[in-house]
Amino acid sequence: MACPINKNLIILFSLFFLVFFGFCLPGEASVRVEPSRFILHVAPGERDTGAITVTNYSPFPVTLDAVYYDWEMDEEFELVHYDRGTLKETLDGLIRFNPRQFTLEPGQSQVVRFTVEFPEEKDEQFERRGIIFFEHLEEDPDFEGTGAMLKTMIGTTIYIRPVEYIFSFRVIENHVVTAPSGQKFGALLLANASLVHVRFETTFKVFNSDGEVVEEGKIPELVILPEQVRPLYFPLQRVYSPGDYRIVIEFDFFAIGRKVTETIPFHVGD
Repeated sequence: MACPINKNLIILFSLFFLVFFGFCLPGEASVRVEPSRFILHVAPGERDTGAITVTNYSPFPVTLDAVYYDWEMDEEFELVHYDRGTLKETLDGLIRFNPRQFTLEPGQSQVVRFTVEFPEEKDEQFERRGIIFFEHLEEDPDFEGTGAMLKTMIGTTIYIRPVEYIFSFRVIENHVVTAPSGQKFGALLLANASLVHVRFETTFKVFNSDGEVVEEGKIPELVILPEQVRPLYFPLQRVYSPGDYRIVIEFDFFAIGRKVTETIPFHVGD
């Protein structure tokens, strides 16, 4: 299936972290989960298991509820969660985990084990995803005595993907644009036509006409969900004198062992 392309997509965005690594509780304490992400390769009709460790670093007991949700990214590329069973990629009916509620004393940890199963049907061989949030409910300190409650959540994302899939990533457009301030930016539109998400880090080098590296940099991890398109935007820090240049960009994909290189030539006039 081809990736839908929004012709009005603006090549500006904020990089983000896909999962939450912890949440603050009163007294600047925290609860944390490890690991924050699972990517499991499961054969059709087979199962796999995982274990999430939840630790209470606060000085007081904390009661947590483990709740499964579907999730996707919104137009700002931020995680949005939905009730289980809402999305096509749901793990509803494919995941079991235990325990679902527990109390942690200060410094105590709890291991939450889960089992996922991949569908056996041929037309179901696309990546599934979900998130288990560990939720803590307490009285809102800003509305004490009113009965208002504050929910804090920390999540572990879980992907299950088929053991065999086609990797399909491409750069639809690439440009070097100049802001009103004069600063230059690399701007690309990226498409993931795969039935699994892609996760990658990006590095770049700028060469002058003599082949010398005049600038280089690294862009934090980026994620594109299956059959989606998203922009990539990064600033060039130096002031460029007139001449011909090219940016060589390398995408290094996690869990795939693949690298893709893209080149953007540009000219700076007098």
